[in-house]
Amino acid sequence: VIKEEKKVNFRWSKDMSKELLDFLAEEVKKGNRPNNTFRTSSFVAAAKIISGKFQTNSTSEHVENHMKTVRNAWVAISTVRNNSGFGWNDNLKMVTASPTAYATYVKEYPKCEKFLNRKIDMYEEMAIVVGKDLARGNFSKTFAGIDVDASMESGQPSMTIDSVPSKAESGTSSGSRPHRKRSRIDEGSEMEHISA
Repeated sequence: VIKEEKKVNFRWSKDMSKELLDFLAEEVKKGNRPNNTFRTSSFVAAAKIISGKFQTNSTSEHVENHMKTVRNAWVAISTVRNNSGFGWNDNLKMVTASPTAYATYVKEYPKCEKFLNRKIDMYEEMAIVVGKDLARGNFSKTFAGIDVDASMESGQPSMTIDSVPSKAESGTSSGSRPHRKRSRIDEGSEMEHISA
């Protein structure tokens, strides 16, 4: 008889989350989050720090899973914050809402209640670690001519496009062009360069 190992859920305390976000904020500053994803080495190092400081058995998988939770919270906060009828108090680090807006929103989205009219602990750290609006060192760029608003944090960019050229303006002919299938021989020769 083979016994199956029972997986125990790893519980994150507020102090553990704070330690993790502080560490990962430093990793971002060091450039260890290229393309908005952390390197595996950052998660491994974070797990070691959490395990050592809190006498637990944290793994990089625990860290990665907790980051999904943090990211989901950030998306919810950003979404609520950008809604009409809501404000932001930077001194208190909280999303503010009138009683009417609060009641209406909570009725429709009860899970977001914990982010309304309450201080959001570790907001600054979350902004650095999971916020998408930060430019880092060599990766920073300017977007002159594109109207991008705060909805970028929710992952849905808002851009204004002046005009889209019509078919006649774009210089394409009205006739259809012939479509041919690429031969399998060409695909094989390309794969030789890719594979070892």
